[in-house]
Amino acid sequence: MNDYKIYSKKLNLNVQNIRNNCYIMQGMIMNNFGDGKGRKVYPAEKSTPTTELYVNYNLLLHPFSGFHELFVNIKDMFNHFKEDDDNYYLQSWLNVYKKGDYIDWHNHWDPKARAWHGFYCVSVPEPSSTLYKLPNIEEIIEIRSEENLLIMGKSDGDLHRSTENTSDEDRITIAFDIVPQDQINPYKLLNHWIPL
Repeated sequence: MNDYKIYSKKLNLNVQNIRNNCYIMQGMIMNNFGDGKGRKVYPAEKSTPTTELYVNYNLLLHPFSGFHELFVNIKDMFNHFKEDDDNYYLQSWLNVYKKGDYIDWHNHWDPKARAWHGFYCVSVPEPSSTLYKLPNIEEIIEIRSEENLLIMGKSDGDLHRSTENTSDEDRITIAFDIVPQDQINPYKLLNHWIPL
């Protein structure tokens, strides 16, 4: 029996404002870390440039309008579903999918890490989904993308991927990991993790 759960919540944030600030951050990320300046360590075979550079920044640390409101919603949702009293920290990054882009099958954390993963849909110009392969479940689970939708689940042996962006417009999501303090090396990625 598998008790894996994927939680979702429709938010009421100013998506246009967040979208505009995501484009500002995309420029800053690529100017500071693109063209070989940043570490690319994303585990998926195929991803987006801002995704590959996720270890170089934490999107929600930047004081742009809408980011703090999103952080508060992530924190509230996590605190509602978390299963222990450990101290948790969050890292977040930007996914900007151009036409033809997708993120291939990957996982985030070993189940023993007690970590969580999620994403927030900022801009969804075409029908798209995140697909999940869950332990002990044969069929692939599909979560349809929808603007202002927050998704969260445990990194508990799952694999997931996004579908290809078939639109001429960008698809934008903000992804995050929530990890217990004992899984984080405090001497690496300084000024990267946000306490929840």
